[in-house]
Amino acid sequence: MARYLFLILALTVNIFPKVYEELDKTTLLNTTALELRVNGAKGRGKVYYSKFNLPAAKSAFNNYMQNKGYFESGNSGNIVSYKKGDLNTKALFASNTKGTAIISVESEGEGKKSANGDVPGTDLLDIPRPKNSRRELCLERLSGNEYSTTLVYKIKESRSSCNNYYKDIMEKQGWNPLTFEKTGEGVLLVFEAEKKWCNIFICDDKVIISRYLR
Repeated sequence: MARYLFLILALTVNIFPKVYEELDKTTLLNTTALELRVNGAKGRGKVYYSKFNLPAAKSAFNNYMQNKGYFESGNSGNIVSYKKGDLNTKALFASNTKGTAIISVESEGEGKKSANGDVPGTDLLDIPRPKNSRRELCLERLSGNEYSTTLVYKIKESRSSCNNYYKDIMEKQGWNPLTFEKTGEGVLLVFEAEKKWCNIFICDDKVIISRYLR
């Protein structure tokens, strides 16, 4: 899942990493910054790189955030949440053989979860959410040439059930299939329509949807 999560998030912020740096310095290498809406609240995004593996990079970043006065408020594997007063930060980690990329998204005054456990934000009108799912992240890019939205859902349906659901319903929604890739990590579906395209990555417990408007 990690390489697909990184690919989707990299496309969301429109960056492709070339250099990984150590994470144990007093400041992290900040390669880009952008304006975001994170779970319904205006925010900012930064991208960092580390030559460390995933556990070491997460540990180093956690120490970095603690030194800035944040405490860890949630951890769901590749997504770690931090809080300091009204400030909320989500760090999304993805690693490969060269190291670990960290996309940090910060917002202020994020609202409460809904009765069904959804984080604040909004679902896409042209891409249905998975059945029996809970929204864990809503990340909207507001700056740059390409507007994008990435949604992460926790699912109860099987991988094959979600795969069949999206293969059927996306064409009914006017999307044309481009790519279907199946590995041990999950299934990646790519679709396009007029002036937009999307990725849908399905793994055992999550569905990640990213839509890009041209």
